[in-house]
Amino acid sequence: MPAPRTKKKVFNSICDRCVLLWQIWLFKLAFHKMASGFVGLTLLLTYSPYLRAQGFQDTIVARIKILYSNAMYERAELEARRALSTDTTLSPEYRTELEKYLAFSLVAEGRNREAKQHFIEALKLTPDLTLDPVLVSPKIIAVFDEAKGEFKTYQNKASPSSTPPASGVSWRVLVYPGWEQYRQGRIIKGITLAALESALITTTLLLDMRRRSAREAYLSAVEPPDIESKYASYNRLQKAEIYTAVAAIGVWFYSQLDAFLVLPPHLDRPKVVLGTRMAKVQISFHF
Repeated sequence: MPAPRTKKKVFNSICDRCVLLWQIWLFKLAFHKMASGFVGLTLLLTYSPYLRAQGFQDTIVARIKILYSNAMYERAELEARRALSTDTTLSPEYRTELEKYLAFSLVAEGRNREAKQHFIEALKLTPDLTLDPVLVSPKIIAVFDEAKGEFKTYQNKASPSSTPPASGVSWRVLVYPGWEQYRQGRIIKGITLAALESALITTTLLLDMRRRSAREAYLSAVEPPDIESKYASYNRLQKAEIYTAVAAIGVWFYSQLDAFLVLPPHLDRPKVVLGTRMAKVQISFHF
């Protein structure tokens, strides 16, 4: 009879484990639900002010659009001005819409000059702002085009497309010949000086290597004719190395003088201010 008892025990053990696994799964499911609910509640509390503010802004813009569509231009103008002046939390998108409909209302009232200024303000917030000619009257589009032209002029004056030229002499003049001339806009001269300096330095290094080999050959020579020949070769290479090194240093010094004394017109030159008692010299350096 022990066999049935053993089977019954095994069956009961399997059932107990299944129940335990089921309880664990239910506990995990409940925990995940609670966690999801907590996260959702946290997100709602965090972003609800933003959502309320966005809904409020939508309401303001929608009310002004309705007033303008119903030809209530003065009320639309007043509502737009009030919203722009009192609500500092408006996003650029909503401020653009308010400026736009304020300009629409002013054009409808015949105040094109004021409307143009508000179109410019809208363009400052949204530079790629456009109007649909199907939905907007030609009169408004004409004022908008004038404002867009003035806005482009304002942009060109405020932030020119080309980078303003640097003034004075920078630290580049000390690093490598020609670099400062290239920065100043004298491209051909800068490249010429840099190439000449590179050629002289390379030649000096090659001559130095050959001179060292010639010196080893001279020291290892035994016969007098061979010694004299090896020494002449060594002496010739040594002099050539000195000449190229001196030439490289000369190019470097010439680059310094040229960078300081031959400035192009768009850079600051040394200024001399004459007075009754003394002369004042001003030199500009750029770092």
